[in-house]
Amino acid sequence: MPRFFWTTQSLIHKFTRNDLKFDYVNSNVVPWNMLSQYSMDEDEEWNFRILTTIWKDEVSTNLYLLDKDLELQWKLENIEPGEQFKSSRYIWDKLYLVTFKQIDPLFIVDLQDTKNPEIIWELKIPGYSTYLHPLKEEDNKQYLIGLWYDTATWSRGGTVNSGVKLSLYKVDYNKSSENGIFIEELSTVTQWWEGSSSEVLNNPRLFVMDKDGNITLPLNLSQNNIVWNRCNTTYDKNGKITEENCYPQYQQENTFVGLKTFSVSEENWIKEIFAKDYISKLSSYFNDNYGYDNTWSMRYINMRVWFAGDILYMLNDYFADFLLPNQDKNKTIELK
Repeated sequence: MPRFFWTTQSLIHKFTRNDLKFDYVNSNVVPWNMLSQYSMDEDEEWNFRILTTIWKDEVSTNLYLLDKDLELQWKLENIEPGEQFKSSRYIWDKLYLVTFKQIDPLFIVDLQDTKNPEIIWELKIPGYSTYLHPLKEEDNKQYLIGLWYDTATWSRGGTVNSGVKLSLYKVDYNKSSENGIFIEELSTVTQWWEGSSSEVLNNPRLFVMDKDGNITLPLNLSQNNIVWNRCNTTYDKNGKITEENCYPQYQQENTFVGLKTFSVSEENWIKEIFAKDYISKLSSYFNDNYGYDNTWSMRYINMRVWFAGDILYMLNDYFADFLLPNQDKNKTIELK
């Protein structure tokens, strides 16, 4: 196997299984490390594809293709130097890849020719996606859902997260363009401001979609409220104000801690169809058990959400909730 000095290496083993018997086949390594389980995939001809992130000197992304014996066949290195790899999804012979610095490029890489994969499209959108989910295929169209952090420019420069964003994309492989492909963002919904988050953005296993295609997300939303103004004042020798520059001072406040459900379709775009806020219940819990309203702790509450049959379950650090969608599919009642 090759060795890559002064870097992290990703070690790949291949085994065959016959009932409960495992046999070793081969191993190989590629430089640097993966982001998540969605960084790797195997096609129908057993070619293994893997993405890694370079952290030395300037950050960038590598794509490697190994054959069924794990022999390196092709590589594309230094994808978008200076951009950090954020999310990826392999769907058949295409790779959808997101990198980020200040603007998020969504790349489409054609993997059909295993000897010469190439980037065939790039869409630049503010914010960055940490999870891409295939919604459906229809004719020659692929629909994708992206979970994002929206971003804003900080007052002193640089970029900060400024809300949770849910987006719907349509990739049309019939469009008459240079590469015979066109991608567009059909709809997007942003939830609140800086400090807002969802555990799904860091843990895709919490992504919940019901049998009707509705998406339920645990959300912790906040906004910045102006609590006072800080002023720099200049006076002349007579004590008269000659210049005054005031800057608002913000305090982050929780506005929603709970669940939201969104319907997603090309016809109706992304629509919020249900919300369950637990702020008041959490406040009562903290007051009853600790004697004060620990609103700061609400920012770090872990919520787990899942369906079993028609019942939606929510479990957090302090209590559980059970919700049942009713007949019109747009409302939810709480089970007592």
